[in-house]
Order: sequence, then C-alpha cells, then structure tokens
Amino acid sequence: MIILKLITAVAALAATATAGVVRRDADSAQVATPNQLQLLSLYEQFSAAAYCTRNELVQPGTVIACNAGNCPTVEQHGATVEFSFLNEGDSDVTGFIAVDNDPLNPSIVLAFRGVRSIETGLTKLNTRLVPNAACGAGCEVHEGFQKAWDSVAASITRQLTAIQAVTTLNRLVITGHGVGGALATLAALQYRTATSLIPGIPATSVQLMEAVQAAIPAPGPTSTRGAIKKDLIVASMVGDNTTWLYDSLPDWHKSIYIVDDKYADLTVSTNKGRESMVYLTYIIDNYDQLPDYMLFIHSQRYQWHNDDPYYDGVPMIKRFQLAYLELIGYVNLRCAWVLGCPDEIHPMTDTSSDDTVHAGPYYYNGFKELFPGVKVPETVAVSCCAQFGVARWKIRERPKSDYERYKQWLLKTDLDDAMSGRIMEYSWHMIFGMDPIHCPNAAECYCNVWGLCDLKCSQDECEDRYALPPYSTLPEGWPQIGWNGEPQDPSKGGLPLVD
Repeated sequence: MIILKLITAVAALAATATAGVVRRDADSAQVATPNQLQLLSLYEQFSAAAYCTRNELVQPGTVIACNAGNCPTVEQHGATVEFSFLNEGDSDVTGFIAVDNDPLNPSIVLAFRGVRSIETGLTKLNTRLVPNAACGAGCEVHEGFQKAWDSVAASITRQLTAIQAVTTLNRLVITGHGVGGALATLAALQYRTATSLIPGIPATSVQLMEAVQAAIPAPGPTSTRGAIKKDLIVASMVGDNTTWLYDSLPDWHKSIYIVDDKYADLTVSTNKGRESMVYLTYIIDNYDQLPDYMLFIHSQRYQWHNDDPYYDGVPMIKRFQLAYLELIGYVNLRCAWVLGCPDEIHPMTDTSSDDTVHAGPYYYNGFKELFPGVKVPETVAVSCCAQFGVARWKIRERPKSDYERYKQWLLKTDLDDAMSGRIMEYSWHMIFGMDPIHCPNAAECYCNVWGLCDLKCSQDECEDRYALPPYSTLPEGWPQIGWNGEPQDPSKGGLPLVD
C-alpha cells in the first residue's frame, strides 16, 4: 500500500501492482520509529477501506466497515465517512473523506481507491509527461494522473473546507493505493503550497516524508545554495571554538555567524536578542533558497543546553531524525522538561517588573507586538534553550514579512539583550505553529527526535539522559574531568556524578 499522513507516498501504476523496492544509500536512510510504523499501518487500512463497496456513496456520519476484515483499526476507532465520491471526473476517481476521532491522532482522512482491474487502469492511463508546478521547477507527472486529479480537485477542496469548519480538526491525512496513490500524491503536492491551502488546515497538514523524497522532489529553489540539503545555523562569538562542527559533522553544511565581528563572512547588523538575531537574519536572507532541513544551535560543543548526559552536541546532532522533522516541521532540541516545562511563563499574571526570570509583563507586551491580533496565552511553556530544528516548508508557512517584523521588533525594543532574547526563546515554537504549551511526552520525544525508543521514562524525563548541572559553566577539561576535578569516562554511559 502507498500512503500519506502529513506525508505522501509514491504511487504504483495499478491496484494489483506491487510497489518496487528502491535502493537507498545507507548514509541517507532514516529509521522509522515504532509510532510512525503504527501510523503508516493505520493509513494503509484507510486505503484498503476505499475498496469496500459498503463505504461507497453513503450518508455523512456512516461508520467505516470492511467485510473483508482489512481495516480493523479503522473500525475500532469508529471512523466515519463524511463525503464519498464514485467514478467522478476523469479515470473514474473513487474514494471518501473520513473523520478519525482517535484521541491520539484525530484527523481528516482523504482516501483514494485505485482501479479494480489492470485493464481499466491501462485504459485510463495517459503517460505523456506534463509540468506540475506544485512539486517544483522542472517537475513533470503523467498527464492521465494530472487530469484525473484536476477533474475532482475543486469538489474535494470544497468538501474538505466544509468538514474542517465543522470538526475544527487541523490534521489532514491523504492516502491511496495504486492509481489512488498517484492522486494522493498530487493532492498532497497541491495542498502543501501556501497559495492553495485549505482554510483552517495549516501547511503542516500535508508534507512529504523523507522516505519518498528521492521520488518526489520538494518544491524549492534551483540556485546553487538551494542544493544544500541540511544546514547548521550557529550563533557564535569571537573566540568560540567551532572546529568540532567540521571535525565531527562533515555531512552538514555550516552557517556560522560571529555576532561581535562586523567583518566576519556571516554576522548580524546588531548584536541583540542573543541567538535570535542570528536565526532571524539567516531566515530572512535565505528565505527564497532555504535548505530542506535546518538546525539552529549555539556554538559550544559542550554546554548545559544540550540534551545529552554529558551535554555533548555531537551525538545530539548525529542521532537527529530528519524524517521526523520533515513530518512535523519543527522540533525542539530538548526533550527533558527542565527547564521550561510544564508552565514557565504566565503573561496574564506575572506582573512584577522585577521578575526577569519569567519575563513578567515584558512577555505580555512582547507577544502582542510579535503576534498582532492573536490572544495572549495564559501559560507559555517549552523546554529551553532556543535550539531547534525546522524544515523548509515549516518556515515558509509564514511570509517573509513576518520574520522581518520579528527582527524589527528586536531592533527597536527598549528591552535589553537578555530579556528580548528570552521573549524570543519562548516564542519560536509558536512562530512555527505549535501550541503555547509545547511539552511533548519525554518517551515519545526521545524516540521521535533521536531514535532512542527503549528508555525508562516518566512524563517529563528519561533515565540517564539529562540532569540539570549545578553550574551553567562546565569545568575545564570536561567531559574527561568532572564537577569536583575527578576523572570521568563518558564512554561508560550514564550520567556524570553530581554532588
């Protein structure tokens, strides 16, 4: 089966065809987590349900059922068909729009059926290639697939809009098998662009999974810089040792900004807002030629901000799961809740101007300027400390002018470097579409972000992964020298000794 869930998959040519195995280089492969595989299995069942005649042309609210027993999880969820279509447009497009109210992953599901016979598929298939602007410059698709999608796109979009307005669900899954997989792919390509987005469903809804990017190029620039796949955006100062980035992470491009050197190749106009000025400068200057994936980080290899037993940035970056970043768009580079979760800032009640730790009234006023017209949240929480990953599509959900406005706020605010930086630190997750309280379960976070799926965890931490250090500055000789001058061996695992 060929599936899309915040992703889209490569289409087979006919319902009975088996998708071919595509060889991937080992160094480009991404490990799917158990959670992701479970979701993919669920969406495969929606594809199967599109073949069941019991789900054709039914009344809205009809519970999905399959006599063949090929969609048991869908049936357990009580998913309902809200709109069905049969032999519509060119190529007799058939399928349904469903609502899955599973509490863990509530979604609107658009499922396309493939053809029921190879003969029908070959009769309808026109293999002449035609341009498809939604998938990028130079991208072409089979004309038969494109015409089939174009013939039903307007109708399906209207129905999706109506269903989203009633359910308020903002997660869209698009799935299909065979020819239906091709239609699912084209639908996803269209809906992931800002110009054709369904009202109420953010562009996070439909994105390509890394596993199929070799077959379906993501839209983006064709310039030399646009060929960069993944970039480390580093906020540094004169004297910072950044050689570790080149020694240990040769597969990443590096954009290292030196904020206090106006003659540096990469610098900022004004050193203000801590790392935020670097991040915004990079996004604005490269908005039209962003790489696929970006990690925004600080310059030191060993620093207490890093979510690692020895606060080491190298394993943190090496383990990072790009497939999950492509799936979700934004990932905080800390899973441990200390500090920042579950409720760090209370803009409505932290009224003391002396409260520089929680930002007091400064955050309230800053939020109103950064997010005009948006209700100030009662609570803001995210694990510190302004290091995160973002996919290109997530950055482009917002127009370039938004980032320019954030930068102007930083430049013009009377707040000092620390306070303006703190306000931005606790705003990035909302800039990239997350809820004001963004505190993922620790076990799920470590599994999804770093592929560490067998840890013993509570809601807010996992054993032997992170401990808040006694001091913000690590001792000289770290990690071989511990807090009390004692020798220590990071290779033995576990947490360093802290008195």
